[in-house]
Amino acid sequence: MITSCDGHGSYEVPPRWHAAAAVGTVGTTLLLGGHDVDFRERSLSVSLERAFGDRFVLQVGGGAILDGTLTVGGVAHTVDPGWVAAAGFSYRLADEKKRAPFVLFTYGFAVGRTHTHLRDTPTSSVASVALLSTGADKVPLTAIDLARVGLTIGKSFGPLTPFASARVFGGPVFWNVDGASATGGDRYHFQLATGASLRPGAGFDLFAEWAFVGERRVSAGVGVSF
Repeated sequence: MITSCDGHGSYEVPPRWHAAAAVGTVGTTLLLGGHDVDFRERSLSVSLERAFGDRFVLQVGGGAILDGTLTVGGVAHTVDPGWVAAAGFSYRLADEKKRAPFVLFTYGFAVGRTHTHLRDTPTSSVASVALLSTGADKVPLTAIDLARVGLTIGKSFGPLTPFASARVFGGPVFWNVDGASATGGDRYHFQLATGASLRPGAGFDLFAEWAFVGERRVSAGVGVSF
């Protein structure tokens, strides 16, 4: 998530740098090889932002995939620890005024890489061997967000800034289904979210977001401006 451009809503000239760390969990449905695949994942991420003027912010980040599951045809596969790298930017389209919210345009790119292994043995004919990702112990899983484009609208009330975001995204996911390579992606390709940030002082901020429609995600973290 782009976490600044304005310190989450205050449109004084922002500090030049902002660093943040966040934990998150995501849940969605992937369409791979003609199968619906239930996807769950937890991650830890860090980011560093650089402000250029008071409207444009460039961001780079990375992190760790902690764990997760992929479930297809009633068969669960464990997601092993892996890595994520990301970059993006935000641009403030409209300033916050007394009765008007601020509006941010955001763009992000990300790639993640991990492996999966079979968790359960099929217990029904529906969860047949034909639906297993592969017979190998470890199966590579790669996800790429070629473009995650969004708008964020928010309003400051003292140190508290609630906001709402709408995002669309696209990018391939590579895995193995039915013993063969499968390429697909998220079934929804959009996300609606709401959240808030709190600036207690000394350059620190706390933030949380809940994406409740489309790709579902809950995240929270802490940042510091300098």
